[in-house]
Amino acid sequence: MNSPSRARGDLRIASFFLAIAALAGTATPFAVAAAMQGYTIRASVGASGFEPRRLSAPLGAVHFVVTAREGDHCFAIPTLDVEKRVRASGPLEVDVFFEKAGEFPFLCCVHGSDSAETGVIVAAPAR
Repeated sequence: MNSPSRARGDLRIASFFLAIAALAGTATPFAVAAAMQGYTIRASVGASGFEPRRLSAPLGAVHFVVTAREGDHCFAIPTLDVEKRVRASGPLEVDVFFEKAGEFPFLCCVHGSDSAETGVIVAAPAR
C-alpha cells in the first residue's frame, strides 16, 4: 500500500505525463485526469428535473455522465462556465475540474425549463 507522500509523488509524475499528452494533442488534461482518478458521477435529467438533485464530488477532475429521460436538455454549472447539451439520443459525457471546496449550483438551461430542473454539486476534499 502506498504511503500518502508516495501517492502524492505518483500523482506529480502522472500530472507531468498528462501535460505532455495534452501538449501533443493526444488527450485533454481533464479527461485523462478524470480517467486516472476514476471518479464518475452519473445523473439524469427530464421534465421533472435532475436525479439526483444533490451530488457530491471530490476536488480535482470529475467525469460526469448525464442522460436525458425524455427530450433534449442541458447540463450547466454557471460558476464554472460549463454549459453542454444533453441529447435524448445518447448520454452527455463531460469532464469538470473542481479547484476549491464549495457548493456549485447546476441547472438545465434549455428554453422553457423551470426551477425544478436545478441541483447542487458539493465539492469537498477526498477523505
